[in-house]
Amino acid sequence: MRRLIVTFIALIFVAGRSWAGFDDGKAAFERGDWPAAFAQWKPCAEAGDAACQNGLGALYRLGRGVPQDLAAAADWFRKAALQGFAKAQANLANIYAEGAGLPQDYVAAAQWYRKAADQGFALAQRELGRLYAQGSGVGKDEAAAFDWYRKAAGQGDAESEYFLAFAYARGQGVPADQAQAASWNRKAAEHGYALAQYQLGVANLYGQGMPQNAAEAARWFQAAADQGNADAQFNLAVLYSAGSGVARDYAQAARWFQASADQGDVAAQYNLGVLYYQGNGVPADRAEAAKRFEAAAQHAYAAAQFALGDMYRKGDGIAADPLKAYLWLSLAAGTLPAGADQDNAIKGRDATVLSMTPAQLADAQKLFGDWKPQGQGK
Repeated sequence: MRRLIVTFIALIFVAGRSWAGFDDGKAAFERGDWPAAFAQWKPCAEAGDAACQNGLGALYRLGRGVPQDLAAAADWFRKAALQGFAKAQANLANIYAEGAGLPQDYVAAAQWYRKAADQGFALAQRELGRLYAQGSGVGKDEAAAFDWYRKAAGQGDAESEYFLAFAYARGQGVPADQAQAASWNRKAAEHGYALAQYQLGVANLYGQGMPQNAAEAARWFQAAADQGNADAQFNLAVLYSAGSGVARDYAQAARWFQASADQGDVAAQYNLGVLYYQGNGVPADRAEAAKRFEAAAQHAYAAAQFALGDMYRKGDGIAADPLKAYLWLSLAAGTLPAGADQDNAIKGRDATVLSMTPAQLADAQKLFGDWKPQGQGK
C-alpha cells in the first residue's frame, strides 16, 4: 500500500505557540539546519509542548539532525497525539500503518487517523478513506472511503481529489459518473497531482467524460511527464511520433521514450528501438536498435522479440545468428496475436530452421526451452 509519508514541512505551520523554541526550530528546519532544529525543539518537547514533540518525532522519523530512531519517533508522536495534536495523531497512525518503530497495526492506525480526521486534518481524512477502501483495520466500506475523500478534497487535497475521480470512474462507493470523474481529475491536475494530470490526458485523448481533444491530452501528458510520470512520458512520445495534438517531432518522441524507458517501461524501450532502426529523431543505428529491442524482448514484449529475431535472421546491422533468430522468432510466434505479424514470425522461424544443421536446431530448441522472461511487458 502506498502510504502517506508525512514530510515535516507539512507539519510545522502552527500559529501562536507559547514556546519561542518552536518558531526558532521551524526556521532552522526550513533552512536545512537539522541539529539546530533539534536543539531548539528538544527543551520545549521535554517541557510538554505538543508542536515541539511532534517536531522532535519527525526529526527522529526522518533521521535529520539525529540518527534515525523509529521507536523514539513513535514515542514523541504519541506524547503529542495524546494531547490532541492532530498532525502527531496522523504521524502516529502512519507509524502503525507502516510498522515502522511499532508493530504494524491497521486497527490502531485507523483509530489515530480517525482522531485527526475528526479534527479536520485533510491528510488523515484521506488516509482513513484509503483504509476503508482497502478494508485495512476497518471493515471495507467504499461509501465511507468516498465520504472521507470528499471531506479532504473539500480542503483542496489533490490526492483526495484524484481518489474521488477514481471512485466516480469505477463506481466505487458512488454511482459511476465519467463526467464527475473528469471534473475531479481536473481539480487534482490543476493542483499539480501528476497521476491526475496523466488520467486527464487519457480522458481527453479518448473522450472519456469530455469531448475528445488530442491537444489537451498532450498538454496534460506534458505536465505529468515533466513530473516524471512514466506512462505520461510514453503517451507524450506516442503523440509526438504520430503528430497528434502536437506537431510531429521525432526528436521529442525519442526524448520522452528514453525518459520512460529509463524508468523501466518496456514498450518505450521497443519504440525507442524503432526510432533508432529508422533513424527518426536519432541517428540511424541498427546496433542500438537491437540493444533496445533485446531489452524489451527479455521482458516478453512480443513485437520486440519479432524485430530482434528478424534482425538476427537477416544479419541486419548485427551479426547473423540462427540460434538467436530461432529463439526470438519462436517466442514472438507464440505470443503475437493472429495476423500478419504472427504469420511473418512463423515464416521467419521456419526459414531459419531450413538453414540450420540438426545440431544447431537442437541447440536452438534447448535455448528456447530454457528461456525465462525477466518480466511481463505491456
